[in-house]
Amino acid sequence: MFRLANKKVLFKKKKKRIGVESSKSQFTQSTVNRIPKKEEEEDSLVDNTNVISVNLALLSKHTNDVRSNDKLITCEKCSVHLNNESKLLTKKEYLENKKGKKKENEEEEEKEKEKEKENEDSDLEEEEESDDDVLEEEDIPEEALIWECEFCGSPQILEDIDKEKIIPSEQSVDYLVKESNKNKENKEKTEEDEGSTVVFCIDTSGSMSVTSEIKDGKLDLSELNKHSNQSFGGFGQQQQQQTFGGLRRRHVFQQQRPQQSQWVSRLQCLQIAVGNQIEALSRESPNSKVVLVTFSNKVEIHSNGVDNALTIEGNDLDNFTTLKQIGSDYQITQSVGKVGKTLIKKVYSLQENGQTALGPAAAIASAIAGQKKGSKVILCTDGLSNIGIGALEEDEQEEQQQKSSEQLNPDEFYDELSEYCSEKGVVVDVITLEDTDCRVDQIGKLSDRSSGTVDIVKPLELTTRFKNIMSNPVVATSVLIEILLHKELYILNEDDRKVGSRLEKDVGNVTQETELSFNYGVKEDADEADRPDEVPFQVKINYTKLDGSQWLRTLTQRLKITDDEVEALNDIDYGLMNQNFMQRAGRHAKKGVVKESAKLMKQQKAWYSRVSQMEKLQSTNLTKNMEEFKQQENMWNEVIEDEDMSSEEEMENEKKDKKEKKKVQRKKHHRKDKHSKFIFSSSKYTKK
Repeated sequence: MFRLANKKVLFKKKKKRIGVESSKSQFTQSTVNRIPKKEEEEDSLVDNTNVISVNLALLSKHTNDVRSNDKLITCEKCSVHLNNESKLLTKKEYLENKKGKKKENEEEEEKEKEKEKENEDSDLEEEEESDDDVLEEEDIPEEALIWECEFCGSPQILEDIDKEKIIPSEQSVDYLVKESNKNKENKEKTEEDEGSTVVFCIDTSGSMSVTSEIKDGKLDLSELNKHSNQSFGGFGQQQQQQTFGGLRRRHVFQQQRPQQSQWVSRLQCLQIAVGNQIEALSRESPNSKVVLVTFSNKVEIHSNGVDNALTIEGNDLDNFTTLKQIGSDYQITQSVGKVGKTLIKKVYSLQENGQTALGPAAAIASAIAGQKKGSKVILCTDGLSNIGIGALEEDEQEEQQQKSSEQLNPDEFYDELSEYCSEKGVVVDVITLEDTDCRVDQIGKLSDRSSGTVDIVKPLELTTRFKNIMSNPVVATSVLIEILLHKELYILNEDDRKVGSRLEKDVGNVTQETELSFNYGVKEDADEADRPDEVPFQVKINYTKLDGSQWLRTLTQRLKITDDEVEALNDIDYGLMNQNFMQRAGRHAKKGVVKESAKLMKQQKAWYSRVSQMEKLQSTNLTKNMEEFKQQENMWNEVIEDEDMSSEEEMENEKKDKKEKKKVQRKKHHRKDKHSKFIFSSSKYTKK
């Protein structure tokens, strides 16, 4: 699970740079040296390009060392857990070590006293060794063991423990914090109740009738032919919508086109994709529950394809509380193994019609999925939400806000819904269609916070994309990461600010593709004279399994220290460096601080430029990742250019008359869907 070959921390106080290496493991380290630039940039973030990577996909399996929570021992001072690197001393051993250290530190104490006199007028308080940091002989029971925390040095007295059993045997340890709430009766439930839930939330608005030409037979139309009783062989086909008594009906007609020309609508592509996935679930996971939520100018819920659908329309589409209640109360009575065939028939019977009530449908689908942690919502649309809560068309927004002063605006709605999904353990995957405007910058929030994916695809590629999404299941929910470093190191938060030696991160849901990276560095006042030969790192992960049980995983490693820059940079994991760069740049861009993303891009480019000039670091891996970085750089340049153009446009609009200005203010700038997708994907970028 852990591999750390040739990884050493570059510990140089004056130059303040650090270097650590990385490997393909659950807890990996990758290090880079600082990039010498202008003198005034001595303290820039380029000094902090050291990376810790945590691969959360491995939470799907337990470690080799699984323990109950009562075996967990924690340092009272820094919250580090006892680990496989810890040393337990007897009373005699501890006292002997104490005497030796006291003798060695006599001269150092004198220096500290002089330093204190120099800093008498300073507002900064020096950390003093408290009485708790040293144990007196009379305070230690004869049979007790003493653990001197390898992170902060604080001694802990441990009584009535078995030394051989209490120290973890592995770098990674799982502790059971709380068993599942299921009682014996629940554990004996029939298999019918054990499957996960998948909610297909699909757009059936009028724009879904737009057609695409099928080339090279890349789309299998056999199921569509079977359910629609239409032949797609021979001539090309298109769809035509006609209105009869207020109802729209779809007709397929033949065109005089070459034999190989075939046409299919967006909805038909979606029907094939959803139908294939329902069939696969019926075969491979028959105990799963599948719900179909369709939306146009109303929202309909289907769970078996036979009973009448539950329809939500009118004023209910504007009430967030009502929509969540409808979804959470909805009962799924049958597994996909029993109703799959009839549900597939329902999918192929759908017709395009009306507007796009995307917001209400997303709220209902999320609430249905929220009945069971680890469930999925796959949301597919080709247009802008334009009716009900979450409407993104300006005129509709104004109309909605006039209805109620308490109406959530789109920003608030998608923020609240994304938090709701995270709390309920629901993963939302958003798919939009190419060459459409769906405001991915807003609806993409649902995927971003819930650890889902955001994608923009061609209609003919929907089947492949749905298959990929279904192959990335949830492995854990309510995931909270805590990273603890040696006291001489600091870590950066998501705003790239130093936060000391400890950082917490609320991750929420985790899938098989979730991998996060963090940056750290050496404190400016780190004392080279007292530095250790090695520094420890510990990651603590609190998580909930899909059965409801709560666990704590600890991962601990030590890294050696070196003064040799080349030694520290040897065998760098360049893929991890790219991953870290992309994630950091993506986080800044999501917050609207694109200039910070541009700054990081320049730093990474300068770093690659320097490394490429060091003969000892040349490798095929370096060349490959430099090429990958160039592709990322091109996309970032496009995003930055688009951002600059929008800023200029806003400045120009300021010069317009008041009437025009109000109109412009209502029509706020938003990023292109392609750029929004890139930014969301970058913040979750995984090593390739």
